Amino acid sequence: MPKEKLFGPFKRKLNISNIQLIEEFYSDYDFVEFYNKALKEDSHKDLEIFRKLLSLDDTILEIGSGSGRVFNDLCNENYDIYGIEPSKEMNKYIVREYRHKIFNIRMQDIEILRDKQLFFSKIIIPATTISLFSHNDFEYFIEKVSLMVKPNGSIIFDFINPSYLRTANGKIHMLEYRESKYYFSNYIQYPYFILNVYLQRDNLKKLSYSVKHLYSLEFLQKICSKYGYNLNIISENDIYIMVEMRKYE
Repeated sequence: MPKEKLFGPFKRKLNISNIQLIEEFYSDYDFVEFYNKALKEDSHKDLEIFRKLLSLDDTILEIGSGSGRVFNDLCNENYDIYGIEPSKEMNKYIVREYRHKIFNIRMQDIEILRDKQLFFSKIIIPATTISLFSHNDFEYFIEKVSLMVKPNGSIIFDFINPSYLRTANGKIHMLEYRESKYYFSNYIQYPYFILNVYLQRDNLKKLSYSVKHLYSLEFLQKICSKYGYNLNIISENDIYIMVEMRKYE
């Protein structure tokens, strides 16, 4: 039920007349715009880190290519990169000449790429996309994708520091963009944290949410030990932790 995924002042917004409740956060234009703007303003520069870790000799797979924030830039820089992105709304942002390298599948359907005989030296999961997947789905992904990771290849991704989420729980922020005001907050409901967003622009009022999963270094270490990877911390600050799971040689 949507009401169970909304909290505090966001739940009370349901009583506003003419409010639109959007259950598919990443399929709505306004909320996709919010997502892109929030990433651009974020101090965590994952693309810069990827550039330092990737080589033009790598064959790269990006999980959750979204609006092409990472994918388009790396394509323009002549990296050999493919992507998976199930949201067709997001795919509209991919540069047209690169769209053939995007597969409209879910992470859980990764075996489709194995059938295409695609193998990768680097797999990247940017923008804390990992948090959209349950622990069970992530473990299933690691089990299946390991057959497509080249020897000594690696999986690189970031996630939100659970310590930050505990301190930020329920704190409301506001972002102004293109005559719209977005009010948003994260709420912990273990094992999830749930993003609530309220949009107001003139007479337009929208409300949405995105359910995300908590990750920790302890959980990732268990997965690495089980499937033959070494876990390395690439960067860490108060908000984000970026790690590399490197496959045993």
